[in-house]
Amino acid sequence: MSNLFEAVVFRYVPDEGAAESLNVGLAMRTEGGNFFRVRLADSWKRITDAFPTAHGPTIRSTFAHVRDALDRLESEALVMPGMTTLADELRRLVPSPDGYLKWSETIEGVTNDPDETFKRLMFRYVEQHLQKKPERISRSDDDVKAAFEVAIEKRVRLRTRLTPKKLVAKDLKHFEMQVDHSWKNGRWNCVQPISLDMVNAHDITQKAAQIAGSVQIVVPSEQDAFMVLLVGLPPTLRSDAFEAAQEAIAGVRRLVQNEAEVVLEADCESLLDRIEADLATPH
Repeated sequence: MSNLFEAVVFRYVPDEGAAESLNVGLAMRTEGGNFFRVRLADSWKRITDAFPTAHGPTIRSTFAHVRDALDRLESEALVMPGMTTLADELRRLVPSPDGYLKWSETIEGVTNDPDETFKRLMFRYVEQHLQKKPERISRSDDDVKAAFEVAIEKRVRLRTRLTPKKLVAKDLKHFEMQVDHSWKNGRWNCVQPISLDMVNAHDITQKAAQIAGSVQIVVPSEQDAFMVLLVGLPPTLRSDAFEAAQEAIAGVRRLVQNEAEVVLEADCESLLDRIEADLATPH
C-alpha cells in the first residue's frame, strides 16, 4: 500500500554566518501517523573532524539534550500528522538549546515500505556525509516518479483520472514500454519519468540514447499515443553532469520530436495544470 511521507534532516550548523553545515540526523513520518521514526548520528567525532574549532563538550551536551527529546517524541507519538509540517513540529517540540541544530525543509514522497525508505533517506542525506569521502548518489527513474506521484496526490481531481498504459513495438517482438500515468485528449498521452540526475556524464548520454531508441522502436503515433518524458536533471553545481544532461535532452528532442516531448521535472506543476485542463475539456 502506498503512503505519502514527509521527512526532515537535522543539520549541525556551527556558525550561521559561514553557511557551513553537516547533516547529522533524520526524522520521517507517514500520512496518518502509522510510521514515525527519528535517528541522530551516534558519534560527534565526524563533526569535530569537519569543524576543528567546534567545542566537543558543547556538542555532546547538545546531542544528549536533543536525543532525549527525540526519544520522548518517538515513544509518546507527540507529532500530530495533518496539523503542521513535520519540520514545524520538530522546531516546536525539540528546540536546540545552543542553536547549533537546524531543520531542513520538508522532504516529501510516496513509499510502499517506510522502513526501507527511512534507511535509504538516512544513508543518502546523513550517513554518506559522515564518511571520509562521501560521493553523490544518482537518482533513479523511480525517484523522479515518486516526486511526480506526490504532486498528483495533492490534486484531488487527478488522483483517479490517470491510468496505466502499455505501448508495444510492432516490429520488435516482446519489446514494450509500460507507463503508470496516462490520460486521453484525442490521443493517449503517456508520462514516462526519466532520471538524468547521474554522476557520470557518459552514463547520462547512454541513458538518453536508450530512451530515445525505445521511443523510436514503439512508435507511439502508430498506437494513437504520444509520450511525455518527464526528466530530472543533475544539480547545476555539478556543471559537467548538468551540461551533459542538457546536451542529451537536446539530442532526445531532435530524435523523437514527432513521437514525444521532453518536460523538465522543474516544470511538473505546469504539466499537471495542462493535464487538468485536458481532462476538463470534453473530447
